[in-house]
Amino acid sequence: AIEANDTAKIETSLAKVKSMQKENREKSEKMEKELLELLTLEQEAKLTVMGIVNSDGGMGMGFGFRGTGRPGGPPGGFGGNRPRR
Repeated sequence: AIEANDTAKIETSLAKVKSMQKENREKSEKMEKELLELLTLEQEAKLTVMGIVNSDGGMGMGFGFRGTGRPGGPPGGFGGNRPRR
């Protein structure tokens, strides 16, 4: 489509790609939220340093999720199975 300079086909294909990216981002955010609920504080810290969770959405395994916290948990994070403060 790009080589043929077919604008309509490019627009359609681009819309499909963007839609799939949005769906995948939403699935990843949901999966990361579920994972964070299961992690201890130490586990979350290690995975954060590795860029697997709580990332900025860059390259690699990071999910890019930014939570709002929950009662008893740290702001912007999830309490998981760690003790409440």
